[in-house]
Amino acid sequence: MQLYKRGNVWWTRIDGKRVSTRCKDKKAAELAARDLERRRADPRHAAAQSTTLGDAVRSMTAELRRRGRAAATMERAKQKLGHWVRLWGETLPLALITRDRVTDVIDQRQAEGASRTTIRDELAFLRQLLRLAWSERLTPHDPASILPRWEAQHRPRERVLEPAEVEALLRALTPRRAAHVAFVLATGARLGESMRARREDVADDVVYLRGTKTELARRRVPILPMTRPLLAFALEHAPGEALLFAPWGKLHRDVAAASSDAGIAPSTPNDCCLLYTSPSPRDGLLSRMPSSACKK
Repeated sequence: MQLYKRGNVWWTRIDGKRVSTRCKDKKAAELAARDLERRRADPRHAAAQSTTLGDAVRSMTAELRRRGRAAATMERAKQKLGHWVRLWGETLPLALITRDRVTDVIDQRQAEGASRTTIRDELAFLRQLLRLAWSERLTPHDPASILPRWEAQHRPRERVLEPAEVEALLRALTPRRAAHVAFVLATGARLGESMRARREDVADDVVYLRGTKTELARRRVPILPMTRPLLAFALEHAPGEALLFAPWGKLHRDVAAASSDAGIAPSTPNDCCLLYTSPSPRDGLLSRMPSSACKK
């Protein structure tokens, strides 16, 4: 490749046009000239140099919105992709996302305590992002060539709260928090669904859940003899008139602490959902507890 100087800067010719390498050192100018030639020959390479990770995240968000994805899916994508942005920075060009960079992040996430399932989900959203960028000719790398194979076996929870554990857990919580947990126990609602619950959603025989995670998430749950006392307790002690429950930012921590205070094994809101789906009928699940029975 022919190089020549104009002042202190090396220049070259590409397709008959004069182009500055912006380099004063000849070896650096040779590398820059080759890169300029590749960009001119391969539009995908040039686009990848100018397209950043932040640009790709915004493009994927817009694509998910066009596809009509639920708000929960959008939020999940933002959360999972956020780890790549946090560790790489928004300004990283897509062309610099290599297999080594990906494996370095995996090692760091494991060092941070992320589970294999969590890392699997983060890789899945990165794969979606890179596939979209590849289809739009914004990255020079085929995602299959830079993303490692990753396996994580899902283990469904086996913890089920027994009736005595339910009563002990609710007594260890304040009335308004106990009401929130009782509602989840009675309906099997996801956390977001319980936060959107309104008094008008509770009828004589069913509870309407305002789900957003999937197309079938909005549903009606029957009120059974085993869950009716829990639902009555939840309605009596829920603090809201329209929306039943206020935001509970430290729910997992508080439920775990209440489990310890109650002298039962650690439990989570997911365990509360399992009680509703348990195949064994639970007669006399919960006696109607006055607020004085709950933790102050």
